[in-house]
Amino acid sequence: MAKEDNQKRLSFSIIIAAYNEEKYLGQCLESLLKQNYPGQFEIIVVDNASTDNTKVIASKYSVRILFEPKPGVAYASNLGAEAAQKEILVFTDADAILPADWLTNINNNFNIHPQAVAVGGGYIFYDASRLINFLVKYPVIFIYHKFLFSHWPALPSVNLSITKEAFQKVNGFNPAVLWGEDIEICQRLAKQGPLIFDRELLVFTSFRRYRGGYINPLLRSAHIIKESLIQLIRYYRARRAAAKIPAQKPIR
Repeated sequence: MAKEDNQKRLSFSIIIAAYNEEKYLGQCLESLLKQNYPGQFEIIVVDNASTDNTKVIASKYSVRILFEPKPGVAYASNLGAEAAQKEILVFTDADAILPADWLTNINNNFNIHPQAVAVGGGYIFYDASRLINFLVKYPVIFIYHKFLFSHWPALPSVNLSITKEAFQKVNGFNPAVLWGEDIEICQRLAKQGPLIFDRELLVFTSFRRYRGGYINPLLRSAHIIKESLIQLIRYYRARRAAAKIPAQKPIR
């Protein structure tokens, strides 16, 4: 998907909100430092009042480290966005592993769609079975991209890029949203310009939130089904409640 010739090289601020992520943060930062993107980018880790060695791990890498005492990914992400010095804000999770061409492909999308205010894609799991990843990559992402995105545009926060200008216009993430802050901000961003979902723009993340701590395959499968249903219910509720959430003060 790389199409670098004669393209504008945008600058990126990669923002990672991290709470007690000492186990995963290192591999995330390693993958970011291996990006093949020839343009400018910075990495900002926002320690969201961690009680483990998250800050110690982050300090081993060439990244900017900020501290946000208020709990919540929205607060941490907004602080990172406020400190960002580049033109595109790129959000991902501390347990993600990003392909080497991730930023290059984001840049390609913004060049192909110059009016876009946000670009994103899906995710698969580096610690799940091949069957699960096959189902996510093909039926789930394909159906969402083909049939649902045009009606309910939302980009996941693990793989979300927003122009700084648009982010400021919608006043950033809403701290009042306790789940689905990425869904809610995308609804507001859609009023500013096009959102682009690239089904080939995949990142890898942990399956831990779905797996639980179960060893027994039957209990693990039951937990996965339960968590998937919970995610769908929360997604529906987040969309229904978004219009009722008051606007926040602008980020400057």
